[in-house]
Formats: sequence, structure tokens, C-alpha cells
Amino acid sequence: MAILRIFCIIATTLGLHVASTSPTPPLSAAERTIAPTNVEFLLVSPTFRQAPKIIYWFSALAEITTILAQLHPHSSSAQLALSALTPPGRCPTPRLTLPLALGALFAASGAFLRFRCYRALGRHFTFETGIINAHELITRGPYSVVRHPGYTGAVLAYMGLVCCYGAPGSWFLECVAKGSVAGALFCAAWGGAMTLVVGGLIARIDKEDAGLRSVFGEEWDEYAERVPYALIPGIV
Repeated sequence: MAILRIFCIIATTLGLHVASTSPTPPLSAAERTIAPTNVEFLLVSPTFRQAPKIIYWFSALAEITTILAQLHPHSSSAQLALSALTPPGRCPTPRLTLPLALGALFAASGAFLRFRCYRALGRHFTFETGIINAHELITRGPYSVVRHPGYTGAVLAYMGLVCCYGAPGSWFLECVAKGSVAGALFCAAWGGAMTLVVGGLIARIDKEDAGLRSVFGEEWDEYAERVPYALIPGIV
């Protein structure tokens, strides 16, 4: 059971890492031709991009270390790790739970979809909104199903984050969120930032559609008619 939990933690963390790593360099100022959203500073900030990945990997290493330490609780190294990583009475239980398994599934699925989008768009996939030189309208791969599958993948990955970190017995829930007032405040602030990020991504859709329509005209209108849904086929 501990091995399955470790597998889910690694799958979730890798998924979050892939989903939050840009495959291309940032756009130049001249290429940022689409009006930014109100939270664009979060979406394009190099610091904000790297900070969550540090948190993902630290949390994963902390939980895996805690799980391994509980398998050999009498060793001095295990006792040292547990005292450093867990507050008194808050040691996570190394068991597989449904929220954790769903978190791994969502994060891995979101990362896979994002990776497919990276491959389909190539140099056109950027974390900033804009039109690059010699821009093409890409309609293959995931973009033949919905117009903004990259955002669908991002939302899936963030759903995985919530499920995994909020799973009963997770290190993040037991030792950070419930471990202290400072930890609870940190979780609240981070949750607010992630909510802004997801909201900012969704707010980009109309702006990107309008920008592409202004460049590609009838070609865009034909594509939008053929692929009417932005995120989820048959729903939205």
C-alpha cells in the first residue's frame, strides 16, 4: 500500500511539473498582441512559474520520506526525518485513498493532454498571450476536438493537485495545512493564487479567440464553427 501511495505522489508531481513548464521561450513585447487578463502578471511571471514547482517537489519528497521513515520507525534516521517533517501527533498514515488516486489520475491526464498540445502547437504554444511571427492556425491533434485543450489540461492538473494535497493522510494536509496557523495561512494564500491562475486561464479564452479571429478571419470562423467548444466537448 505504501508503494502505491508513493507511485501516486510521483505521478501527481510529475504531472504538475509538466503542466506548469513552458515548452517555448517567453514572447517578446512586440509579440504580446492580445490584451492581457487582470491576473496576467501571475501567469507570465518567471518567479511565480518556478515557485509552485519547488513546492510540488518539496511536498513530494517530504511525503515520500515520511512514508519510508514509518516503514522503519526505530532507526535513528527515521526518527530524525519524522521529527523534522511532522509536527507532534500529525504523522500521515501511509495508505492509498480514493482522493489520492483521483489526484494522480487527473494530474497525469492533464499533463498528457498538455504535452499533446505542446507537440501539436510547437513554437506557437506560449504561456503569454500573443501572435508570433508567421503565426499559423493549428487545428490538428487535441485542437480538432476543442479550441483550448491546453487550458483543459491545466484545469485537470490543478484538480489533481487539490485531490492529492487534500487527500486524508497526505503530508501537505496533515503537516502543513493542519500543522500550524502559519501553515494554514500559507495554504489559504496558495489556494487563492491557484484560483486566480485558473480564473485567469479561463478569462483568456475570449481574448485569444478575438485575437485569432482578427488575424485569420474566415479561416478562424470556419474552424470555430467546426469546433464550437472551447474546453469540454458538448459542454463548454
